[in-house]
Amino acid sequence: MSSPNIIIITAHDLGWADLGCYGNPFHHTPHLDRLANEGIRFTQAYSAAPICNPSRAAIFTGQYPARYNLTGQPGYKKDRSNRKLLHPGFETELPEDIRTCGHELRDSSYRCAVTGVIGPGLGDKDLSHFGYDYLRTSNDHEVTDVAVRFIAEHSLADRPFYLQVNHNWVHTPLRSQEDRVACFKARIDGGSPWNNATYAAVLEELDESVGCILEAVEATGRAKDTVVMFLSDHGGYLGYCEADREEFRESDAVTSNAPLKEGKASLYEGGIRIPWIIRWPSKIEAGRVSDSLVNQVDLYPTLMEIAGLESSSRGDLDGVSLCPVLNNTASDLADRTFYWHWPHYRRTRAGPGPAPSSAVRVGDWKLLEFFEDGRTELYNLRKDISESRNLADSNHGKREELLSDLRRWRESVGAQLPIENPDYA
Repeated sequence: MSSPNIIIITAHDLGWADLGCYGNPFHHTPHLDRLANEGIRFTQAYSAAPICNPSRAAIFTGQYPARYNLTGQPGYKKDRSNRKLLHPGFETELPEDIRTCGHELRDSSYRCAVTGVIGPGLGDKDLSHFGYDYLRTSNDHEVTDVAVRFIAEHSLADRPFYLQVNHNWVHTPLRSQEDRVACFKARIDGGSPWNNATYAAVLEELDESVGCILEAVEATGRAKDTVVMFLSDHGGYLGYCEADREEFRESDAVTSNAPLKEGKASLYEGGIRIPWIIRWPSKIEAGRVSDSLVNQVDLYPTLMEIAGLESSSRGDLDGVSLCPVLNNTASDLADRTFYWHWPHYRRTRAGPGPAPSSAVRVGDWKLLEFFEDGRTELYNLRKDISESRNLADSNHGKREELLSDLRRWRESVGAQLPIENPDYA
């Protein structure tokens, strides 16, 4: 069997700064640290959206969710009279005729399976239509057990496998064993932004699951030729804001995305920058750290090239193969352009940023456009990772350049814009 087995492990709501290998001093993630030390860790990896439904759709399709108007969650169909804008008539399910990376891999002899969280309206559908077998589970511990069994049962098969393990960890509501939570409570540093012991305990459970999967891979005898990736669906969730606590019955801060700004449901860095680690011992030199700009839309073409398929056979993919970076045949991908479209509201502790907006990143520069009042914000992320110094007024030329680019892109993909609320006073 010449093609490698491929395992992708996704976390739910895990922030860029939450892992020990990204410098977090509070959480305990030895298995993820090991994965990073044995592979490559990306410091500028992005989700395709700041919320799970569209970001998971991008993983399946290799396309920006705005192309097929799958930009929000089903619950966003309910509008509020006190908001200036209404959500557009967006989709919540993948189009029936869309081609996924599962189709590509299955057609090239891979056995493709998904377990755990599914995402874009597919939980009750037959995933075989989209190229995958669905290994149904009821909780995250069962997700781990099913993944481990799948790896053992298919490691010696006459065809390679692709397994996507989608954990619900570290999504709220947070629950873990009392003794585990107590251990983290004893470690809390009052001066640190990371002080949610239950979140830390749940993240430790996620890390242990990764350890079980790595052990299962080792047991196959094919670890050297097995690709293991770990990434989050979007940025870390900070918790609901004061105004929404009564409705959603949550009050505690969940985590911190420091030094990044804001979090889940925002197009600031805290909402879209994610942890992403790839281990492939026969191809990737251990212990590498890459500043390349990478995005979830790159996963599809990367998988195609890993499987030995023609990575450029589809002209409608928005990503590129990361194999040149993984194989160290290309130095970086530093000057790329990424786009995000978020025509929705979601009020969180993140602040005012989770409001209808679009964003573009070109090299070191990032621009956000907000639809309520038309304001724009411009940042140089190399100099200002925390997005604390808005340069829109002082660098008018760069602002106009990026704003024109962003608007051209929205028009080219048919991105839906929010609608004026006639009842807004």
